[in-house]
Parts: sequence; C-alpha cells; structure tokens
Amino acid sequence: MLLRFSINWELMVVMGKVKTLCKWGSKDILKHLETLGEWTDEPRYACKKCARVCNSKKGLCKPVALPVKAMSFH
Repeated sequence: MLLRFSINWELMVVMGKVKTLCKWGSKDILKHLETLGEWTDEPRYACKKCARVCNSKKGLCKPVALPVKAMSFH
C-alpha cells in the first residue's frame, strides 16, 4: 500500500502492528515529536474515540474522515 504522505511508520511498529497515535503515551510524544509533526501536519482523519488527528487512517484506532475545507477566494 502506497501512502500519499511520506510517513515513517516503522518508528512506531510494535509486534508487527503500527502503534496508533491513540495509544501513544507522554514518553512516546516527547521521544517522537518530529514524527508527530509529520503525521499531523495535514490531518485528514480524526479518531472518534479520543479526537486525535492524523494524515492517514493507519495512525488512528477509530478513524473518521474530516470534512474537506472549502476553498475561499478573496
């Protein structure tokens, strides 16, 4: 599966599964701030359980698509 975003998912693989942002603790957040920034810079999904956001469904445990922002012309 080719992801649209260049996200380094390998950093958070635990026992063959990606550790979703929903499961990150404070130590994970502090240790992987750069990765967190990459995963959340253009959020397209939110977790319906904890409201965390991510660029990909793969990073959340219960993802729902965020509404597309309307373009504004000024």
